Amino acid sequence: MKIISDSKFHRLLAGVLFPVMLGALAAIGCGGDHEPHGPDAHSGNHIESDNHRSHDSHKSPLELNDGKRWQADSSTNASIKKMQKITAEYSNDPSMAARDLQTQFKTLLKECTMKGPAHEQLHAYLGPLQTRIHGLKECKENCQPRIDDLSDYLKSYSDYFE
Repeated sequence: MKIISDSKFHRLLAGVLFPVMLGALAAIGCGGDHEPHGPDAHSGNHIESDNHRSHDSHKSPLELNDGKRWQADSSTNASIKKMQKITAEYSNDPSMAARDLQTQFKTLLKECTMKGPAHEQLHAYLGPLQTRIHGLKECKENCQPRIDDLSDYLKSYSDYFE
């Protein structure tokens, strides 16, 4: 029997188990009757079925509601504010920032109650956010540009949601 080294095991966890767990969490969070927020929902490798479509099957750009911002639920707004605070407080500690951002992202998914077109627009916003958080988590050196990009992206939330 071949033993897996610690680094290979951690890559396995990060590359396989983390996306599966996040996808499972997304399936039960944010109200239930919708597509998942998890990494598989935003990848080109997602297998689709009639009752479980990925975001890629209906990708649309983030847009306003007839020129107005979308109404978000209070828990989503609170989670985004916490993420904004995390990027400011941990700008010098990318691993801590990534950990806390991921935790808050999971909270957002779990507590979200949005429905309809506003919810679909939230999905359009969350996909790139999740990609940025994952990129920060994987960053080992010279991470400040990623933190700055994440901070700027989180600030853009208020351009689309209130």
